[in-house]
Amino acid sequence: MGNDFIPHSITHKLGDDGHEYVTEELRKMVHAKGKWLVRGDGVIDVKVLKEIAERWSHDETEKCFTMIRKKREQAGRGVLKGMEEIEGKPLEWLVEKELIDEEGQLQENWREIYRTKWIRHDEKEICREYVKGCQWVMDYYLGKEVDKGWMFKSWIPPLWSSLRDNIDEEENVSIENRKETGWRVEAEEQLAMVLPLRSWGLIHKKEHKQLPIRMPQMWPKTFGFFSLGRK
Repeated sequence: MGNDFIPHSITHKLGDDGHEYVTEELRKMVHAKGKWLVRGDGVIDVKVLKEIAERWSHDETEKCFTMIRKKREQAGRGVLKGMEEIEGKPLEWLVEKELIDEEGQLQENWREIYRTKWIRHDEKEICREYVKGCQWVMDYYLGKEVDKGWMFKSWIPPLWSSLRDNIDEEENVSIENRKETGWRVEAEEQLAMVLPLRSWGLIHKKEHKQLPIRMPQMWPKTFGFFSLGRK
């Protein structure tokens, strides 16, 4: 479903009854067999995660096309009542059109476009990082020690078919996550990271006031958006 730390799947989203679908799938294909995605010690069972990816890869094309069709239909109806025009830009841009052929169907190589043009990372590495990210989130919310310097590298997740083909069942996802980088973020540094420059008067320390000069890339004056799977 995604959260602040890892992006949501393009085929399973909260806004499209994703939570109900996922929990029902877990009941039917995991719990009914006496298995659990997360063990009692809070560690994800990578073998079970691979089984889930295998099942969800089967209708991945259909669900991806449904997502695009719904987005196109909403774009045709216009921006929702009460919504600012700027909020409907993802409907106007419709980046997913690159996946559609002349007959209005998904291109046969749509997965290749997704992987090479949009993820732009080594497939096996990004799948490994995604699994690591799932465990990172689990550890974080359970109050366990995590590597606070870790971040997921891609703005979209790997496809379920990629996870199916690249998940290493034997990998221990619980150990590496808890290695610390040695980097500690002070509370005011964290505040500085999220404040826009127009609010910079709230920053007190002189060394923090130098941050935008030393690292201008953290406070860009212009930026773009990538709206795959978002309305």
